[in-house]
Amino acid sequence: MNTKLVIHIIVWFLAPSFQSALGQKTSGVYSGKVGNENSVLELKSSNDIILGVVFKGSYNKWFFAATSEGSGFSGNPTIGLAPEFFIRGTFKEDSVFLTIVAPDSTYIGRFKWVAKRNAEKIVSQTLDDKQSLDKRLVGEWICINSTAPSHARLINWKIEFLENGIVILDHEYIKSHVENLFAKHSVKQKVVIPKMNVTWSTSVNKLIETWNTEFEQSETIKTYEIKGDSLFITGTTSGITETLIRVQKDKKNRTD
Repeated sequence: MNTKLVIHIIVWFLAPSFQSALGQKTSGVYSGKVGNENSVLELKSSNDIILGVVFKGSYNKWFFAATSEGSGFSGNPTIGLAPEFFIRGTFKEDSVFLTIVAPDSTYIGRFKWVAKRNAEKIVSQTLDDKQSLDKRLVGEWICINSTAPSHARLINWKIEFLENGIVILDHEYIKSHVENLFAKHSVKQKVVIPKMNVTWSTSVNKLIETWNTEFEQSETIKTYEIKGDSLFITGTTSGITETLIRVQKDKKNRTD
């Protein structure tokens, strides 16, 4: 399991707990499910503000900020979900009932408060996704179709997954994405691609890419499916599906 993640959760959890006017525990760690998937809810409260994060596995995090409302809270996501999502929570005894409302669907979760002495063990068990490298992905792929809107659609870009967990990305693909981002935010400056190191791993049907640049570290999480020599990748928040076909099988490790 991601050691940094466990440390992050436990350190935040050990912070002084906040008691609401109703005497309920709000700050702390809660264990439960969102749909059928084991998840962890972490809350930190101060006055009427509640900051939270839902961990759906070690590599899928939904952050949100909310305000207290009676025996619950409501607010919007800050990272991990589209801004049009709405989050509502209700405290009942030692549990939190969480509702995440999307434009076309609703996610419901029930979480039970975890005592300090049991927190580390339960969090580790819940979030252990058995990260690995799906060897079927190893090799070079080229994108032949995308469901993205026409103004943002990119095809014919290549990506290569190496056996050692390194990702080789098409330079033009990266440049186009940065240019689109600049245009969206009306940024008028020359596009400069920073030095970066991208790695990959898999967990069940999720493809996790970790981007390390000179400026920041970030992760992208997508679902994937392989059918023969075709690879279908779908963004977990955008819903955009890209279809790729294999270019070369059994590519050996490369670090250049």
